Amino acid sequence: NPPRHLRAPGRSSTGWTIEFEESKAMIKCKIMNPVYYTVYLEYGHSVKAPDGMVRVALREFKDRLR
Repeated sequence: NPPRHLRAPGRSSTGWTIEFEESKAMIKCKIMNPVYYTVYLEYGHSVKAPDGMVRVALREFKDRLR
């Protein structure tokens, strides 16, 4: 087996979907991943992303809006 960082993406990384819902006042964004272990990866059980994936991306997005 190749080292972990050289392996093909797993089910979690390819399972993401995003839905948008617009109203006059706001845009809602729903980010989902049906892979059961994604929540574990997001909250610290990932060697590649120990600080999470979604939380980091959303924090960076929020900073860019300022």
